[in-house]
Amino acid sequence: MTHPDDDFDLDAFDSAFAKEFGEPLAAEPEVNETEAVPSLQPRSMIAMVLTPVADARVLARLMGLVKIQWPVFATRTGAAAATVLEIDEVAQLTGSIPPEAIKVAQALSRTSEFGVVLLTSLVGEGEDGASGHIQAVRYVGGEEVETLSPGVVLAGADDTVEKVIFGQVTPQDAQGALDPTQVVQEEEPEDGPSPKRRWGRKSR
Repeated sequence: MTHPDDDFDLDAFDSAFAKEFGEPLAAEPEVNETEAVPSLQPRSMIAMVLTPVADARVLARLMGLVKIQWPVFATRTGAAAATVLEIDEVAQLTGSIPPEAIKVAQALSRTSEFGVVLLTSLVGEGEDGASGHIQAVRYVGGEEVETLSPGVVLAGADDTVEKVIFGQVTPQDAQGALDPTQVVQEEEPEDGPSPKRRWGRKSR
């Protein structure tokens, strides 16, 4: 018994198929699912807190005492603190603000009755080059009170703020940037803290 495949002529089949129905359709190229779906590129979010504190060194010392290590620099509207935070895929897709940035903004908003403004910029590289999304939120007394227009906030800011928030300059490289930890260390007495004074009557 002859197996059908033994006498099958593929070339003859293709020729007959073309005669009856036209040229056969070209086989669809195999799709590599890994290549077809572009992976999310690691991205970073720049977070900046604009404060009304006039002296950048005062703000840096305060932050250093509570172990907040964001670089601090002066602007014409007050001292600012900024850092670069790595974000996960969820934050990348939704643009949600990382908890660390919110906690720092809440803490610093208690330094003044006017509160602070938290600026965040989601920066990265897309098919058309650099891309980003900026948000501005005001905090007073540890609470979020309103969402602001980033354009309005940046319109009153100086060049240093814009360069940092757009990723052109890193926070630690901003003009006059201070390291809070270093500021605290510089202001500590070399012989350690002074002894506590004992209150009360002097012994006779």
